[in-house]
Amino acid sequence: MSDFTTNNIAYWEKHPALKPFVDGGLIDFAIYDMEADAPIQLIKKNIALDQKALQNPLIVFANYIFDTVTQDTFFCASWQIV
Repeated sequence: MSDFTTNNIAYWEKHPALKPFVDGGLIDFAIYDMEADAPIQLIKKNIALDQKALQNPLIVFANYIFDTVTQDTFFCASWQIV
């Protein structure tokens, strides 16, 4: 699981529902900054994700990702034609 803030990751690491998965090494966490050109670094296993590191398909849920990037800026103007 990844997020851009360490607060959410700290919460997930301690969450009782995720504890069995964390303890069993089935889930890992990473800080992900979509605007930085850097590999995703897993916190627990301390490895960077790349094609060689992945043994199973990567599953991505991009919830709210496009609401938070700098490039997601909109300008609306009202024009009145006379």
